[in-house]
Amino acid sequence: MRKFKIANEKMLPELKNIMSICFQDVFEVVGLFFQNRVCLDDCFVCEKDGKIISFLYVMPSKLQINGKIYKSGYIYGACTLPDFRKQGIMSELIKFAEKESMNRNYKFLFLVPDNESLENFYQKLGYRNFFKHKKIILKRSMMNKFYNFSKRCKHFNDDINNIPEHMEKLQNFVYNEKDMVLYNKLDFDYAVKLYKFFDGKSVVNRYGYAICTPEFEGLVIRGFTAVKPFSVLLLGQIYKLFPNFKNYILLAEVNNYFFKSRVFNQEI
Repeated sequence: MRKFKIANEKMLPELKNIMSICFQDVFEVVGLFFQNRVCLDDCFVCEKDGKIISFLYVMPSKLQINGKIYKSGYIYGACTLPDFRKQGIMSELIKFAEKESMNRNYKFLFLVPDNESLENFYQKLGYRNFFKHKKIILKRSMMNKFYNFSKRCKHFNDDINNIPEHMEKLQNFVYNEKDMVLYNKLDFDYAVKLYKFFDGKSVVNRYGYAICTPEFEGLVIRGFTAVKPFSVLLLGQIYKLFPNFKNYILLAEVNNYFFKSRVFNQEI
């Protein structure tokens, strides 16, 4: 018989093992997540015969829609052991998580589907697209132009301490009139540590920030956030630190968020 419940400390070894199996991540990466981003009160599990077969996290977050901020939950790490898939377990678990989220006064739940099949799955559960962003590839010649322009600017090297608090404040300032997910300090801190594990580097100045990771296809730039008139300064600074790549892949706007209102069932 299936039982749905909130996770506890005794479940940690099972949760880590299942996440490693389902996402094929090495234990060091799983460990980073559990050390830096996990609160077991936000983890919902499905048990069968006393063993966890599926779980997900609903991490406290905020959505800004039409200039108004809503208390929301970010569904993350949803996974089911291979032997128990295609049995409707995740659908039931999500409904359980939605009910618990309503009790916590979350106005919305949102997530990032990993592929088209998952998009269809979540659409059947009532989730719909929030915003879809683009992937931008910048050539070395263009980045060099940004760098040359930036060298003439007074504040190009006016670097500040690389701390997630600054990222959070800057994000809220830059996008205070857009529909977006308002990530918090814990989110940024975890992202910085995760990409550092993969030889990434966070780049921060007074006008923006980004997390850069050398990969096979080029330098991948994630989390790019900058005050629009000064985005060239940040790109120039990235080129100064990483001048030898053919392609610079900007994924600042790559996420495809799906969201669902569980309280008012309202249209935004």
